Parts: sequence; structure tokens; C-alpha cells
Amino acid sequence: MKIDHSMMRQLIRANRGKGGFTYTHHNPFDADNAAIIAESNRDGFTINLSSNKVTEADALAALGIAPVVTILPTGSTKVTYTAEGRKVVRCPAETSEKVTCQTCRLCQKTDRPIIGFTPHGSGKKVTEKVANG
Repeated sequence: MKIDHSMMRQLIRANRGKGGFTYTHHNPFDADNAAIIAESNRDGFTINLSSNKVTEADALAALGIAPVVTILPTGSTKVTYTAEGRKVVRCPAETSEKVTCQTCRLCQKTDRPIIGFTPHGSGKKVTEKVANG
């Protein structure tokens, strides 16, 4: 699926100076998608590339267009590494009772390690299968 460049630029402008961020599973290997994702990250609206497992995170990180998030298996440690040696930090809001998404905002930063999320909520069983599959 293609990202609509016109709508994305409107979103980038609307978020200028506000520290907005989001996540995407849109194909970043598509040249048009990669271009608008990179542009958004350069212009202050962070788009995180979402991977379903750590083994996919390296390929996304190698693109160099955006920060990466991934699903980690339940019980993962706070820090781990991908097969290619990239650091993966488990979401601080998951590992500390004192941290929330609102106080952390690590997902908004573009110059940081890969962030990992463990399965939780009503879709935990399905998500766990994806992370381990």
C-alpha cells in the first residue's frame, strides 16, 4: 500500500514543533513510501517502522530512513541485541511503574536504539505467536 504524500505532508505541517510520532507497517522498501517516511522523520514528525519480530528489525534499520520498533517475546530482558548487533531496548513504560508513554516519549526520538514491545492485552496470544514465529 502506498502512503499518500499530500496527506502525509499535511500531517507533517500540522505536527511541526509538537513532537508527534506514529508507527507504520506500510512497505518501507517501496521507494515512494521510503521517501515520504524519511522526509517526515527529517521534518520532525517521527514515523517508526514496525517489525513483527526482532529478525525483521535489522532489515528495517538498515534502510536508514526511520527508527524501528519491534515485538519481543514475553519475558524478554530490558536490553537485547539483534542478529546484526543492533541494540533493542524494551519499552520503558513496560518495565517501570514510574514511566508512561507521555513521560517517556522515546518513540518520538529518531536517534535511538530499536524499541521492543512485549505482547499484552486481548491480542496477547496472537501477538506472541507472531513474535516467536
